[in-house]
Amino acid sequence: PIYDSQTEQEKQCFEADASFQKLIERIIRLQQANNRKAEKIDFLENHSSTLVSEVQKKTKIIQHYMMREQSCTSSSDKSKLHTGVLQTIYGQNKISEMNFDLVLEVNKKLQGVLEETLLKNITLKDSGRTSCARIFRDWAHADSSADVSNRRNQNKQQQQICRRKSCLKKVMLNRLNKTFSEFLLGN
Repeated sequence: PIYDSQTEQEKQCFEADASFQKLIERIIRLQQANNRKAEKIDFLENHSSTLVSEVQKKTKIIQHYMMREQSCTSSSDKSKLHTGVLQTIYGQNKISEMNFDLVLEVNKKLQGVLEETLLKNITLKDSGRTSCARIFRDWAHADSSADVSNRRNQNKQQQQICRRKSCLKKVMLNRLNKTFSEFLLGN
């Protein structure tokens, strides 16, 4: 009888060690998943800041170009005051072949800026969708017995990422609209 109780005790210790080992493995898996998600968030934040800086640089270039155009047309000669880009486009003057070429050139440049910005917005939107889908998929595949507070924190992080991406998209579109409006109005 003493021998049987010792083997039972050893068996119980072994089972306790096995369950403890499973818990440690589960903690390690969750920490690794959390680290991957943190790396994804860092990457997306860096990528977003890079896109914002590119948009800011291009905005400065467009503003510089517009200031140069305005300084060229702000001469004291009254005949030059009525030959600017916008006067040519919207004015009552007849468009000559040279002015028509200028209008086409400005139109091509604006179209290029618009296409590039739209492409970046589409890329940002797609990467945001992909990242959100990955995060939600990882969250859904997490162990069903995961801590409720961890799920809430993950959900909050996912919502923050989606809000940041949406806000960044709005900022980029507003800056593009502002720059385009300034260009058209000549301010």
